[in-house]
This record gives sequence, structure tokens and C-alpha cells, in this order.
Amino acid sequence: MLAGRELAPLALETWLQQAFTACYARSMFMLVQLEEMLHSFNNAGIPVLLLKGAALIVTVYRQAGLRPMTDLDLLVRQADVARAIALLGSLGFTPLHHDPRMGTAFAYENEIMLRGPQSSGVLVELHWSLFDSPHHQVHIDMDWFWRTAQPVKVGEADADVLCPEALLLHLCGHLALHHRGETKLLWKHDIAEVIAHYEATIDWTTVIQRAQQYDLVTPLQEILPACAQEWGVAIPAGVVSAVCELEPTARERRALTRLAAAHGSVAGRFWTDIAGLPGWRTRAGYAWENLFPSANFMRSRYTVHAPYLVPLYYPYRWLVALRSARPARARRTTRSRSWP
Repeated sequence: MLAGRELAPLALETWLQQAFTACYARSMFMLVQLEEMLHSFNNAGIPVLLLKGAALIVTVYRQAGLRPMTDLDLLVRQADVARAIALLGSLGFTPLHHDPRMGTAFAYENEIMLRGPQSSGVLVELHWSLFDSPHHQVHIDMDWFWRTAQPVKVGEADADVLCPEALLLHLCGHLALHHRGETKLLWKHDIAEVIAHYEATIDWTTVIQRAQQYDLVTPLQEILPACAQEWGVAIPAGVVSAVCELEPTARERRALTRLAAAHGSVAGRFWTDIAGLPGWRTRAGYAWENLFPSANFMRSRYTVHAPYLVPLYYPYRWLVALRSARPARARRTTRSRSWP
């Protein structure tokens, strides 16, 4: 759009063209890989819902060079997780991290990351819930997100994406809950683009009602007014006022206070996760599995060659976690709750 119009220096035009070309090539490569995966999921009868980059490219941006992707985010129903992992395994994907004990990820997490064959280098984040906050995993009705999903095509393969209202809730919640305090222009731009793209069809009443139901009021309050003021997107004035006037529940405020206090600290996130889980049995199970992982996990995680040394690495694990109260600066390959 800038080329030849003398709106930017030639050097900047050249740099932007190169960046666009590189982004286009990478995104197209990943979309081809995604199409092949989706054919396998469809043949196996496993419904898949696209999230974040892949979903936005095929619905909102409609141009692979305009939206970079570092991985492919796929959502499956929790009942299909084991089959989905086995299917991806048959395609050459392997988990990046092992569970402390068998089944820990299914019980307490919301996703697992897998790396594709070395020739592709594609990363897949396989989700069965939208947020890694245990509080929101408990209080969000995933059936609504599936019921309102909309069909799309990736090449010749079928998939689903979130409806506009669910998409807004997910993107605002992802930015506010997962990356609290971070400046992420890409994701803010995603939200602005979604609002602009679906301007005529967004049911703002549904957005507000579901935000209240799922304890996502604060993310809307933090992000939607900024989108209207700073990004110039057309959000009805009455909607912005209504969002600002909402009162988060005491339950939501407690959950967000715990998340903010635990940001960047493994030990803090450990206690936050426990507080967000329902019932003392679930909390005790989570604590046990993270404080006392299996011996196989310990040998793999800490490269312990002598079996008799494994017991010594448990207190080492606890001590390093307690020293993790400094903010994490690098992007996580898993969530910040990950133990050392």
C-alpha cells in the first residue's frame, strides 16, 4: 500500500516489503502444514477449533503476509485430548515437556505443546480449555464456545473458529490474564482488527453478559476502552460506557489479585493455582504431583544419571522454585507456572 506513493522513505518501504515476504512465506508454510493436520483430524472424527493466529488469518486478515505465526493453536474437546495427541504423534509430533506424573496435564493444565518433525519445525499448542488460570477453567462453560463456533476452510480442510463474541472474550482474556502488564501490540492489533472486521455483526449484549458470567469483566474494561480511544475502532459509545460501569464479582477480583501477585514467580503461581482449584482433594492432588513428581520425570527433567541421586533433587526443585520470585523476561515456551 505504501509502494510508489512516497509516503515513507524508500529504505522503510524496502524493509516492510522484505518483512511482508518473510511473514507470508512462513505463514503459508504453516497453513499448508495445518491443512494436512486438519485432514487427519477430520478423518479421525476429532473436531478442531482454530485459535489465535491461524484463525485470524483465515477470517480477519485474509492475507498470510499480514499476520505472523510462531505456532499453531488448536482447540479440541477435553474428551478428545488423548486421541488428538496420539494422532499428532502419528504425524511425527512429540511433546516438548513431560508430565510430573501421568495425566497431570489433562487434570490441571489447559494445553500441551508439541514439536513437529525436524524437517518442519512446526510447533502445535493443543488446547482443551481457553485459559491457563484454574479459576477460569472451572468457571467457563466451554460448551458455549463450541456451540457458537463457525465453520471455515483452510485450503480444502474443514475446521471451526470462535464466533465474533467468543473471539473477543478469548483475545481480551488471553492478553489480560496470560500476559498481564506486558505490552503486546500484535495482540492489541488483533483485537482492534476483529472489532473492525465484525463491526456490523458483533452482539455486544452477548459479549457483556458472557464476560460477567465467566469472570472476564476486568479484561474487557482494560482493553475495549483503549481500543476505542487509541486504535480508533468503532465501538458504540454506549457499549464502552456499559463495560466501564460493570462491577467485577468479588470472585473475579480475588482471582486477578492472586494472578497479579504470582506473576513471574513459580512459587507464587503454584499457590495461585492451588487457590483456584475446586475442593481440597483436587488441591492436594495438584500439590502432591508438583512437589513429588515421578522418579522418571525427575531423571529426565534434571538429567540425573544415577538413580540414588534422584531423592536429592526434590529439595533442589523446591529451593529453586522458591527463588523464582523475580519477573520472567523471556517469553514462555510453556506457562509461567512451570517448575524449574
